[in-house]
Amino acid sequence: MKRFISIFLFTILFGIFNYTESQLRPDSVQLTALSNFQQKMNNPIGLHWNNKTGTPDIITFEKPHSYSTDPTTSAKLFLNEVKGLFKKSETDDKFVFKRVNKDSSIQYIHFEQSYKNIPVIGGNYVITVLPGGKVQSALGNFHKDISISITPKFTVDQAFISAKENSPKNLKLVDSLISSGLIVYPKDSSYFLAWELRIPTSQKAVDWIYIINASDGKILSSQSTAINEVYSQANVYLHHPSIDASYTHISPINDNRSGYLQGTYANVVNDETSRAYSSIYNFAYSPSNTHFDEANLFYQIDNFRRDFWNEIGFNAFSQITVHAHTYFSDGPNAMYAYNQLWFSDGQGVSGFNSFAKEDKVIMHEYTHAVTDYIAHFNNPVYDGYNETYAIDEGNSDYYAASYTGRTLIGEYCCSGYPRYQRDLSNPRIANYTDYTGPEWGYPRVEPHDGGELWSASLWDLRKSGTGVGQYYADMLTYKGLFGIPANSSFLQYREAIINADKNYYNGSHVSTIRHVFYLRGIGADNLSVSISGPSSIYHPAKGNSPTTYTWNADVSGGASPFNYSWYWDGSYVGSGSSYSRTLYYAGNPPPTQRTLKVTVTDGSSQSVSANKSITEYYDVGFPKISANQEQEALPDKFFIRQNYPNPFNPTTTISYQLPKESHVLLSVYNTLGKEVATLVNEYKEPGYYNVSFDATNLPSGLYFYRMQAGKFTDVRKMLLMK
Repeated sequence: MKRFISIFLFTILFGIFNYTESQLRPDSVQLTALSNFQQKMNNPIGLHWNNKTGTPDIITFEKPHSYSTDPTTSAKLFLNEVKGLFKKSETDDKFVFKRVNKDSSIQYIHFEQSYKNIPVIGGNYVITVLPGGKVQSALGNFHKDISISITPKFTVDQAFISAKENSPKNLKLVDSLISSGLIVYPKDSSYFLAWELRIPTSQKAVDWIYIINASDGKILSSQSTAINEVYSQANVYLHHPSIDASYTHISPINDNRSGYLQGTYANVVNDETSRAYSSIYNFAYSPSNTHFDEANLFYQIDNFRRDFWNEIGFNAFSQITVHAHTYFSDGPNAMYAYNQLWFSDGQGVSGFNSFAKEDKVIMHEYTHAVTDYIAHFNNPVYDGYNETYAIDEGNSDYYAASYTGRTLIGEYCCSGYPRYQRDLSNPRIANYTDYTGPEWGYPRVEPHDGGELWSASLWDLRKSGTGVGQYYADMLTYKGLFGIPANSSFLQYREAIINADKNYYNGSHVSTIRHVFYLRGIGADNLSVSISGPSSIYHPAKGNSPTTYTWNADVSGGASPFNYSWYWDGSYVGSGSSYSRTLYYAGNPPPTQRTLKVTVTDGSSQSVSANKSITEYYDVGFPKISANQEQEALPDKFFIRQNYPNPFNPTTTISYQLPKESHVLLSVYNTLGKEVATLVNEYKEPGYYNVSFDATNLPSGLYFYRMQAGKFTDVRKMLLMK
């Protein structure tokens, strides 16, 4: 049982202090590459930087772009185009083509990162390519600035000896290797040349993966290949014994009339004794009979596959081998391993019932097989205690709950141990802030615990009204699996679900999807922008001074950093959160209608645009200006904008607007709440203002700026990165 610890969080000025990991940021070389790429493409690009690698983990095009009509070639050319974003070395770093997943006319091209031809663990990308070779997005991770020797000082035999000297508890390593090979292993912001060993154990169907430093023989990581589940059990009932008063007689079942519990989708065996056999195809056992669990497993898996997965569109593998009454030395269990399913009984442990008697546990395990076939999850970071395997567990919980309509997983098999039950409608980890907090051991959060957050988010998405409903939630979660990397994060899977909605349902649910996940702390809310400023502008009369007009992009939602592109009648005219245009005497043409457009991309890979119609007047034909029109250029509300650029070094600009005369106090604070600069402290007339902030004498880090004008107060964050 996990001990719950009360954590006192304290407010520092405007925010909450939380646990944070060390973060890597893109450097000036990468930011320059991004700027050049955006200008070259003239196509709004959404991008999210991974703060653990300092490289993009999400790249999206507003308009999918084709580099070649061949999908794989187009994906390769795209990766070459954006290599500057990764700081990819021309000689040492490579993207190695691995495989293609296809779903209808969409192809998902998978690449793996290698360093001097050695695989880099966790380095992989999946490129979503639409018909015609149009690249839509890239999701994955790339490890930059690797610089290590690739000559091992420890041989594979020495590494094997080191592993055997550190066998897992209650298991014995068999004296042989299934596979071995050199890898580059990222750990704690460093890179290691390592041996990856797969070693069988004395436990049937359970191997162990060891990552051993090839320089000194130290173990960097070790984990089981089995996907261990909570201690759960189930029987051959329509649901399970806690719901069903008695078992139900089903006739016919979809066996192949071989005399065994074997059919198109399941082949059930008994690890305790000989498997069930009936020459007259009668498997009507009582619940106390050892073969009852076999019959229940066969029925539940066959039914789940036919009624749910076939209907959702999954048509890959057919028959899977299922084991009843498997004995686990660590106690009662159920798992997916070796492309097979394994279920123990209660093994005499008080409080646990047979795993093979609860419908949702059986469906949970079967969903692991589906997920593994499509996504090929592989993320050894923190020994598998990470978001990737939380997704794996969460998806399995979600589909079991969605099919049955019941949200409590383990309601029968773990009836004596509520700690091991998981409830999608009442998760213990309710949002991403909880997930990344110390109470659950972040960054090493147990996958079933983290899976509660993911499955609860999917359950929110499944709701009618506030979500997209069961059909679309089931389909989008399934379609999204094809487009995620093998070490996917929550945020990358959310983006894949959004892409699936765009590709299959014309993007009709995108805003709902973003908002649902945002409420759980996974990703930013929907980004929106409007343009404030004058809708009429006037050239001065001949001999008069020029006049300057300014428009501002008012952004809500999304996540920093924000990038702005301004267009005047379709032509690019500048960047920044505001745009100014100076008018001079220009003769006597008639008034002209203009269109000002701003496109904003943010740090969560969103891109939105806004237009404003503007009438341009010249020296002749000026309209008679009323008192109201004289005020037209003035703002109608208080507002302070995100500084630009952000991150910055060492100067940045902060823009704000006042609808009426006010005393303005604009100050900058560090994360300890100490004021480090006062930028404005005086009365100001209504209008638009820009203030420059110079942080030459301040250290790198996060800062807050706060504006107070009358009753209006707002606070924003900015990042100084030297």
